Amino acid sequence: MDAGRETATAPPAPEDDTELAQQVQTLRTAADGVRANVGQVIVGKESTIDLLLITLLCEGHALIEDVPGLGKTIMAKALARSIGASFARIQGTADLLPSDVTGVSYFSQKAGEFEFRPGPIFAQIVLADENPIELEGTFPLPEAQLDRFMVRLRVAYPSFEEERAILYRFKLTQPLDDLVPVVTGEEGVRLLPVVRAIVVSQAVADYMLAIVRGTRQHPAVELGASPRAALALFRTSQARAAIQGRDYVKPDDVKALAEPVLAHRLLTSAQSRLRGQNADQIIADVVGHTPVPVENVRTEGR
Repeated sequence: MDAGRETATAPPAPEDDTELAQQVQTLRTAADGVRANVGQVIVGKESTIDLLLITLLCEGHALIEDVPGLGKTIMAKALARSIGASFARIQGTADLLPSDVTGVSYFSQKAGEFEFRPGPIFAQIVLADENPIELEGTFPLPEAQLDRFMVRLRVAYPSFEEERAILYRFKLTQPLDDLVPVVTGEEGVRLLPVVRAIVVSQAVADYMLAIVRGTRQHPAVELGASPRAALALFRTSQARAAIQGRDYVKPDDVKALAEPVLAHRLLTSAQSRLRGQNADQIIADVVGHTPVPVENVRTEGR
């Protein structure tokens, strides 16, 4: 999923701690509003919605992988409506052509000239839908492309109680039809510099790098996380801290984001796959063996 940027110019980053703290609270309020708005349609899945919000605030792309029918498209639509953004969907089938994505130029007999009909990629939020269960109609993405997704997330099946709530929520109406924006695109653009101003102490930055570099040294990994992955972990940790109302990153932010940011970037060895060891387990192993910093991560490095 991709979020297109608004044309509005973002303001400069906050200059002092007091201004930063105020702007962080503004961002948290906006994030809470979007989360609650999407929650009118999507039952549960708060952590998944948070990952999408984090991706938007980092101006990145999210790879949503899961089985059909779990609400990926509705979730993306609900997010788009909550921030007043345009939405489009691309179905990743084997016969997909470049023009199906970018659009096509055609000759208009009425106008007597060629006209361009834009494709779905010109929307502000784009969902490129694929089905990882089978290879009929879609193809696995190569590692070079996977590395360009900031976050990978899975929606997963709902619990029994959540699924029962879904039945009744959609019994009479489609909640998506009643959603109205709670944040405008211009307001969203003004929040972007706040994320980049979130404090990351050197101890926490070193902790991130220890995890990233640990993936390169793990015996079950043929290709570890790239420097692009390290930067993605840095940015997303800042965004997670911001939506929780903090102006500094904690090691817990790094732990929470290590798997969704790093796992899809790893190329595991054939032996590890035969043993049933996947990338998520490898990330958990690396994080579990990486010492957590004990310095005052709120003030150190300011």
